[in-house]
Amino acid sequence: MAKRKLPKTRADELRIEDPRAIRALAHPARLVIIDALFTGEEELTATQCAALTGLTASAASYHLRALERWGFVERVVADGDGRERPWRGVARALNVNTGPAAVSDLLRDTLLDRDRKELRTFAVGEEAEPPEWREAAGITSSKIWLTAAETAELTALWRAHVQQFRSRSHPAERPSGARPVRLSLFIAPLPTPPS
Repeated sequence: MAKRKLPKTRADELRIEDPRAIRALAHPARLVIIDALFTGEEELTATQCAALTGLTASAASYHLRALERWGFVERVVADGDGRERPWRGVARALNVNTGPAAVSDLLRDTLLDRDRKELRTFAVGEEAEPPEWREAAGITSSKIWLTAAETAELTALWRAHVQQFRSRSHPAERPSGARPVRLSLFIAPLPTPPS
């Protein structure tokens, strides 16, 4: 497969529709790497990605090259002797069009597993958190009646609201006390109950 030409500056959002690219994302280590390279302004080497994922540097390098093949990350011109090859994400956020059911199920399950683990980690240490973080965090679940247009409008409003905070990926742009927060939007139309 030919490598995609990547923009010099990072896009706000990368939309993925190719089922093969979606399948390439459905790996826990790749999601950790995408998280680190998309949400931060940092450029990370395979060694640094290995430390984040618990993999060896060669395994992290393999995953970085796979993500590069599908246009998620790009290599950065290295300073110095070239032994350390940094990578960066091509965007600040990912928008995945679900694609075929089997592929989207694989990615969805991987994402839900990641979110469940992060929520469990928070719950285990919740008592040690300051009161303002305990009050701000949690799960909100609602079942409401919407049309498809209203659902699309609600999704667009949520994305626009989140977008205003994406510029904080660089440490100098973060207010004092800011820390990473996982936001997951789950929208699933339910079957209409019998009347």
